[in-house]
Amino acid sequence: MKMGQIKSQVFFALALVVFLFLSSGCVVSKKQLQKEGVNSKDLQIQELQARIAELSKGEKTKKISELDGEKLEREAKIKSLEESLAEIEKSGREAQEAVDKLKAENAKITKDLANFEVSVKEEKGKLSITMLDEILFDSGKAKIKKEAMPVLDKLAGILKEYSEREVVIEGHTDNVPISTTLFPSNWELSARRATNVLQYFVVQQKIFPKRFSATGYGEYKPVADNSTVEGRAKNRRVEVILLPPDIVWKKEKFQ
Repeated sequence: MKMGQIKSQVFFALALVVFLFLSSGCVVSKKQLQKEGVNSKDLQIQELQARIAELSKGEKTKKISELDGEKLEREAKIKSLEESLAEIEKSGREAQEAVDKLKAENAKITKDLANFEVSVKEEKGKLSITMLDEILFDSGKAKIKKEAMPVLDKLAGILKEYSEREVVIEGHTDNVPISTTLFPSNWELSARRATNVLQYFVVQQKIFPKRFSATGYGEYKPVADNSTVEGRAKNRRVEVILLPPDIVWKKEKFQ
């Protein structure tokens, strides 16, 4: 074999080896890149799934926290309503007890005054005790007569017994005009008679003055016809009114 041919064959063989080597290297590199790409995609998916799970967990925790807050708020409102209802029921019971007590008191007072020359009337818890002027005063005068002391003393004892009740004393006259130095009109006469009865309870009987008030109505609140003698006699009167305790006035709120 000629030397030239041998060199050609050696060169061809070396070229073939280099080509195979390079070809083999390219194939490996491509597979590795594909493998790395798949792994990277899997990692990204896993990362996204983890983020989604974390987000879901956070939203779930937030929702639970919100529901817990709403629950506590509702429980507080329910407790407040229950306490208000209990207070209303308690006040209602107390008011009803006061009403029952008041009715018993008024019945006892009415019975205790049965033997005296007075009339007793109950209206909405108020107890009105009426004394005609002839029992208390001489005609046209405001000085209390000695004959009136037994009934006034009895009333004083009742007022002392029921010390929580305020007292209104009203003076009334008929429509026959009066005009004297002391009493220019029936207003002045009725007012003086009421205040004199008040003074008897406060000064003579030592009853707490803050409980009392006195008013003179003159002829303007008649209870009978002034055109008759009998009617005018009924209109000339003093009324001692025992008011109910404050809680009785509030009872309507709890019904």
